[in-house]
Amino acid sequence: MTEPAPSNDVDEHIAGVASLVEPQRRALYRPVALGVLDEQGYEPRPRGSEVTLANCPFHAIVDQHRDLVCGMNHDLLSAMSAAVGDGVLAARLAPSEGSCCVRLDADQRAGTES
Repeated sequence: MTEPAPSNDVDEHIAGVASLVEPQRRALYRPVALGVLDEQGYEPRPRGSEVTLANCPFHAIVDQHRDLVCGMNHDLLSAMSAAVGDGVLAARLAPSEGSCCVRLDADQRAGTES
């Protein structure tokens, strides 16, 4: 015996509840991701919709291998951002003195206000 397919009303209700819950759930992702980065030595500093990483955990070798270290950091942080989910964080290269060469941009619509 096969079960009947759910009615459109039920589907619409579930979709409506999910659309209300998802932004609240996603709002938790950013602080968790920043906590992991802090534990790994990046020292994240949220400022509005941007997160500066005050430290490069690989600073001991960055002077000899800057392209490798910055590329590796960018790839690592891009993968982390993708794992966290679309619209929460996005990694981009933004080299500057005294901090990691990668910045993270936060999507304010994802409940990421600082």
